[in-house]
Amino acid sequence: MNKLFTEYKLALALSELGFSLRCLATIDQTEFIHINGTRQSPRGSMMYDTIPCPLYQQVTDWLRDEHGIIIVVMPFLLEDNTITYEYTNYTDKDQNEIDHGDGPYEDYYDALKASIKSALSCI
Repeated sequence: MNKLFTEYKLALALSELGFSLRCLATIDQTEFIHINGTRQSPRGSMMYDTIPCPLYQQVTDWLRDEHGIIIVVMPFLLEDNTITYEYTNYTDKDQNEIDHGDGPYEDYYDALKASIKSALSCI
């Protein structure tokens, strides 16, 4: 699930920037993800305060729809047949490049996280 939901620091930054879409889960500062509707009486990690924890797809949609930032993560096949990733962030209106992260990122989600953090710095 770590690949689907944002980490705590990112969820907190999004909340501070006004992200208010309904989320399927919450997350606490221990990085424990609570799927909505599944919490029992508080104990253990459930005693921590939680914040909304969006899916990465919700974040990319929000950046596009609310702030006009388009995120593109692209795979690249290297000569040794391994795949790396890089990202480019664009503006929605004129498709000017805002930022480009060469990486190389070994994982799609590492590139996606880096591109989101870069996009948030533009807000």
